[in-house]
Amino acid sequence: MIISILEDDLVQRRRLIRLINEIAEANPSYEIKHIFDTGKPQEIIDNIGGNRSSQMLYFLDIEIKGEEKEGLEVAKKIRALDRFATIVFVTTHSEFSVLTYSYHVSALHFLAKDQKDSQLIQGLNECLEYVQTSSDQEVPQDVFRFENDYRMIELPFSKILYFETFSQPHKLALIATNQRIEFYANLSEIEKMDSRFFRCHKSTVVNIENIVDIDRTLNQLKMAGGATCYLSKRKVTAIQKKRLALQSERR
Repeated sequence: MIISILEDDLVQRRRLIRLINEIAEANPSYEIKHIFDTGKPQEIIDNIGGNRSSQMLYFLDIEIKGEEKEGLEVAKKIRALDRFATIVFVTTHSEFSVLTYSYHVSALHFLAKDQKDSQLIQGLNECLEYVQTSSDQEVPQDVFRFENDYRMIELPFSKILYFETFSQPHKLALIATNQRIEFYANLSEIEKMDSRFFRCHKSTVVNIENIVDIDRTLNQLKMAGGATCYLSKRKVTAIQKKRLALQSERR
């Protein structure tokens, strides 16, 4: 699982990280890949990117920098971007617990951060156990997974259209049917990750399964959903053969 913490009080933020790490050490079965923490609401939203799954756990303070309901607004945005994420509120404002229902964010828990460590650990552990148990029960899906020191991406192959380079070295954009994800990697690395990926242009790797048509006049690939991407003239024959081969394999 990947844990994100929104808390503008640095002392409280460090406390949460410390307690979560203590729980993880006592429970080796909890697979915590990364803990992202910030006091800035927008950074939480920006960090979602391709990190969308039931293994995402968010601990959100409700009042941020004097804004009493900022955490609720952030939760609403998270839920709009990731319907599978688990959201937990950690706050001193217990009077806002009823409000969470009107925001339709399906929060798992409401933890009071003015509790003693022993009490807060119990609540945190319940949240971690819930996420771990839920992920253990998931049926494996056909998903593309990429992880480095800065980003973890998990996205169904059916949604991936193509990858393209930036002018900025080693930076790519993943173009999907409903989003665009920017991350650091190189095209050669991506191309080797799955047989469905094909280097159709020096700046583009395409998901062959989402090609709708090959336009040899415009040197373009027409993709699902109406998107298009570049096709090198010298790659036309190769991509046609690869496409037919994949179609034969799936019959």
